[in-house]
Amino acid sequence: DRHILLANNSLKLLRLRSSDSGAYLCEAALHSGERITLLYDLQVQRLIPSFHNQPPSRQPNLRAQPPQAYIRLRHISLPYFKHDIQIAFRARSGLGLILYSGTAAPGKDFLSLSLVDWYLMYRFNLGSGSVLLRSRQRLRPGVWTVAGLSRSGRTGRLTVSVAE
Repeated sequence: DRHILLANNSLKLLRLRSSDSGAYLCEAALHSGERITLLYDLQVQRLIPSFHNQPPSRQPNLRAQPPQAYIRLRHISLPYFKHDIQIAFRARSGLGLILYSGTAAPGKDFLSLSLVDWYLMYRFNLGSGSVLLRSRQRLRPGVWTVAGLSRSGRTGRLTVSVAE
């Protein structure tokens, strides 16, 4: 189930999706016998995934997740030869895969954005081999960052900005 009624009579919603947006009625019966109904408008606009590989002792408020944790999104029909993508994130580790789109077959078109030793790495396949673009500077841990990935034919570009 995707909701839990807590002991204090509050409702905890789990695994929210944008399709959960809408009007919700909350009905309650008071000790006096009076009934009240409140209308709430829930808007789920953006969900921010979070992956943590640190043991709980280093981050006491977070549960440790296995290093292979990921979110699979619906397939996006992406023209690999021409695209313009922006992705915002806050890195807590200097190593990880941020975005991958492509097939598992070797030598086929793909694009990826990863973090290696706090440097952003943008890779894509030109058909005859892959290209790697690396950020000029290391990212700062815990700082919101916006990465821009663009490609037009054989030309690619990686832009990095801090979203403070």
